[in-house]
Amino acid sequence: MFKNHIVTASDEPVSVIICARNEAEELQKNLPSILNQDYNNYEVIVVNDCSTDDTGLILSKFKQEYDHLKVSTIQQDRKFFHGKQLAVTIGVKAARYEALLFTDPYCRASSNHWIKKMQRNIIPKVSFVLGYERYERKKGLFNRFIRFDRMFTALQYFSLALAGNPFKGFDKNICYRKSFFFKCKNFASRYQLTNDDSLLINDIATKQNTAIEFDSESHIISQANYTIREWFRKKLRNFQSATKYKAKTKFVLSTEIISRLFFYVSFIFMFFWGMQLFPYFLYVFLSREIIQLLVIKTTMNRLSEKKIFLLTPLFDIIIPFFYFVILLNKLLITDKSSWK
Repeated sequence: MFKNHIVTASDEPVSVIICARNEAEELQKNLPSILNQDYNNYEVIVVNDCSTDDTGLILSKFKQEYDHLKVSTIQQDRKFFHGKQLAVTIGVKAARYEALLFTDPYCRASSNHWIKKMQRNIIPKVSFVLGYERYERKKGLFNRFIRFDRMFTALQYFSLALAGNPFKGFDKNICYRKSFFFKCKNFASRYQLTNDDSLLINDIATKQNTAIEFDSESHIISQANYTIREWFRKKLRNFQSATKYKAKTKFVLSTEIISRLFFYVSFIFMFFWGMQLFPYFLYVFLSREIIQLLVIKTTMNRLSEKKIFLLTPLFDIIIPFFYFVILLNKLLITDKSSWK
C-alpha cells in the first residue's frame, strides 16, 4: 500500500531543531536519544524559549558532554509576546546545514538510526520528507483511541502525498531544506495564526519534491501525556490549521469523514425503518468492514502500531461522530492557540 520514493543513501549533514519552553524534565528524558544518533555529521539545536524552570541548566550539562549540541536562548521581553513561530525561525537561522529535521522535547527517537532513515530521502529532487510520529503505548482505552486516530491521520497524510497531493506532515518528525523555509514568504503570517509549522508542506510541497519515510526506525515516539480535555483542544487547533488547506485537500478530507458519518447513520436508519432492505445493506456493511479491516491492518503493520486492531470497528464508528462534535465546537467557540 505504501511505497517509498526510490532514493540513494547520502551523508549530507543535518541540523536537528528542537524548540523548548519549560521542558527540563522532558529534555532530560528524551534528548539523549537525539544526541546519540548513529550519524556522522549532524548538529542538534535546542532553542530555549524564555524558560523559567531548569531547562537552561539541563542544556548546559548536556552541552558539556556533547560537542554537537548548540543552544540558542530567547530572553523574555515583557513588552513583546511571541509564539512558537519565533523559536522555530531562530532555530532555522542558527542551523549550519541545509537539511533541517524537526522534533520536540517530549519526543524521543525510536532508534539511533532516526536521522539516517529520514535523511536518506534528501536527494537533489526531494526537499521535504514526511515521517511518522506515533504516541507512546500505555494502558487504557483512551490511549488506544488516540493511537488509532494518529494512525488513521497518517493514512490520510501519506496516501494523499503518494497520490500527488502532499498537504501536511507530523511537525514532530519532518525534514525539509532550509532554503524552502525562507522561500515560502507567506508562511510566517500563516503559522502565527495556527502554530503549525507543517503548513509549509501545504504551501509548496509537490509530488516531485516530497518523499515519505515510514520505516519503524525512523519513527518519533511522543509521550502523549494528554488528558481527554487537552487532546480535544489539540484537535480543535488542528481544525484551525485545516482552514488553510487547499480547496482540493479540504474537499477530499471532508468527503471521507462525511461519507463515513452518513454510512453509519444510514445503517441505523435501515435497522429501524427499512427492514425489507436491511439484509442487502447488511451485506454492503460487512463488505465495507472487511475491506476497512484489511487496510487498517496493513497500515498498522507498516507503522508498528500494536494492540488496537481488535478495537478498529468501534473506533471507526466513534471517530466521525467525534469529529462532528469537534467541528461544532470549532464553529461555536474561538480557541486560543497555545505555544505548542
